[in-house]
Amino acid sequence: MPRGKAGVAILPALSPAPSVSESTGSADMANWKTYTDRTNTFQIKIPFEWHFYTDILNKSTTESISGWVKTNNNFGFEVVSQRMTKINSYDFLIQEVIGAPSGRSIRAYMIKDKTTIAVISAAPTNRNNPDLPPFTPEIHAEFNQILSTFKFIP
Repeated sequence: MPRGKAGVAILPALSPAPSVSESTGSADMANWKTYTDRTNTFQIKIPFEWHFYTDILNKSTTESISGWVKTNNNFGFEVVSQRMTKINSYDFLIQEVIGAPSGRSIRAYMIKDKTTIAVISAAPTNRNNPDLPPFTPEIHAEFNQILSTFKFIP
């Protein structure tokens, strides 16, 4: 290994870290694990470096997903941010939340047949500590890419 004037090893320059779009391209998505929820309602692909939790909830009213989440937020989470977005043909309510025991995570809610709500809660490994700053736009973009693999099972 080459050494500088003071005898300190000179390390080769590090390559810049890949951007989210490079690290989660379609080639990498092929290696993501496919998850089917326990009620066989939906499938989604998740990268190995993300932790996730899913649930299926019943909705007996005709209110919107954002209205339902607002009146039924008995999960004990502090909502840091919230937005509605459309990915593929699905409308998603996406929230960044903080709460025990999961810490910081991103939650997505989708409605199937106006009565069934799919919930996906996820966070990159080692990024769910509630004391860390809010997730970066790159993490939100990667979560959107995860949601792009979501599909309800007929």
